[in-house]
Amino acid sequence: MTELLAAVLLAIGLWCFQRNRPVCAFAAIGLMPLARVESCLVMGWIFFAVSLYRLRKDGFTLACIVRLAGWNLAGIVPFATWWIAGWLYTGKIAWLSSDYCYLRPFTLTGVLSVNAFTGLPAVLSAPLLVLLVIGLLRLPAIVKTGRQSHYDWPVMSVVYGGMLVHFVFLSLFVVYPRGSGYGDLAISALNPRNYNSIAPLMAVFIFGGALSLSRMCDKIAARSEWKWGLAGFALAQIAVIGFFFFRSYFSFSPSRFLCVIRLILQSSLLLGFGVVLLFSWWRIRKQEDTSKCARGMVICMAVYCMFCLPMTDPVFWYPLRFNDRKVVAQEKFGQWFRNNITNQKTLVVQDMNGRLDMFCNNAGARFVWMYPGLFSKTLEHAESGSLVLLETDIAGTLLDRYPKALIDDLRSTRYKLRKEHVDKTPLAGWEQLIHKITSRNDPVGWLVYEKVR
Repeated sequence: MTELLAAVLLAIGLWCFQRNRPVCAFAAIGLMPLARVESCLVMGWIFFAVSLYRLRKDGFTLACIVRLAGWNLAGIVPFATWWIAGWLYTGKIAWLSSDYCYLRPFTLTGVLSVNAFTGLPAVLSAPLLVLLVIGLLRLPAIVKTGRQSHYDWPVMSVVYGGMLVHFVFLSLFVVYPRGSGYGDLAISALNPRNYNSIAPLMAVFIFGGALSLSRMCDKIAARSEWKWGLAGFALAQIAVIGFFFFRSYFSFSPSRFLCVIRLILQSSLLLGFGVVLLFSWWRIRKQEDTSKCARGMVICMAVYCMFCLPMTDPVFWYPLRFNDRKVVAQEKFGQWFRNNITNQKTLVVQDMNGRLDMFCNNAGARFVWMYPGLFSKTLEHAESGSLVLLETDIAGTLLDRYPKALIDDLRSTRYKLRKEHVDKTPLAGWEQLIHKITSRNDPVGWLVYEKVR
């Protein structure tokens, strides 16, 4: 989870900006691409926005230019050093963009239905989405009326521009090696963890939305602008429910049943969020010092939203991790490997688990995890006796991520099938219900091929 490290560095950088420590801020943000390479775009935007602001504020003087050059140098050196090292190693100056990151196949309907914006419901629950939308609309007014700071303008440009740059990247680019075999599943916006890198930026908007709602409740308590406030909040909730509906039906939902479950769950969370706001409004009306109540309201919203985090896209299957069928399949492979493979130096090429060796209890064998599209290149130079492990569904059919050329090669005379495993044990009643809701606990089978020549 290197995204969390990138998020921590971004948070440190924003904090340093607010404390008027630009060198530390540039240095911290400059380390982000070493944690998550796609963060180089966010890094570049931040450096550009802050530099432009300082030039406009201090003028194009020699002292200002030298100072900005020093700040940017402190931020760029780590990433530039890594890039040059890769250039020397691969012999290609564009090694990173050509081998690791590339533009996704473009179709208008595909980009409109699967992008970073329609993927937000997989990252944020409905109440957090409401706060995010309100924060996007109201944050400039909050900053303008709040405590003025030397870095207010660049912080505003960073949170808007940085999030937009990252969202566009997630929507249009694939951050897997070319030919990895994952196809459409490789689109960055489909993986919720890719949003973690800019979590501090989204948190700024969410906090701004919570602060704006607290002020709105304060005005409602004072019987001013209450109609517009309630209408705006109701429209925001309707928009978020529509957002979940769009996402579930047209973009990401594996089943209509799961779509209904998501809508019911998120509608319930929004209803509870409305109860929290009504309770806070009732408390504000009874207090003379409304500022303390407003702060308490923000705290209540924060606590409630923390409760909503595990309910984002129902992910409560994780407590059942030890009943995960994929873990069971790996245990079965480990048992077969220990009982049947005598060569302690055997190469095992697979994409099931990066630490599959833990199930096999064999320190000598070489377990190599890689993308399916790279299997053939590795096996071309592998010795006889090397193994290839592939995942199948409950019917014993190979999953779609394996290239057809690889499958045809494995079924030739160069390889032989050593073992096939499919667990057809029916799920218990409560497991079937969990699986139907989450669609994350399919039985997993596997095939083992051995290279014979």
